[in-house]
Amino acid sequence: MPRLIGLSPVEFRILKLICSGYGLAREIVRGHASKYGEPAPLPTVERMLAKLRVRGLVNGKHSGRVLAYETNQLGQMLTC
Repeated sequence: MPRLIGLSPVEFRILKLICSGYGLAREIVRGHASKYGEPAPLPTVERMLAKLRVRGLVNGKHSGRVLAYETNQLGQMLTC
């Protein structure tokens, strides 16, 4: 895991999941549990996604009532 920008292990895993096609917070919660074998509660994932947006690693687009996330170029360079 790159230490360049100080990502926590969970933040790094969330970025990897977004690169793998998980775009909604609920999808990320399910994907985290199935791929990494440990739960990540929805409020925690939403908080991490907000931090990743502030750091400029992901973009969020409104899709109806939810935000769909995608990595931007910097996020892709770090994890995809």
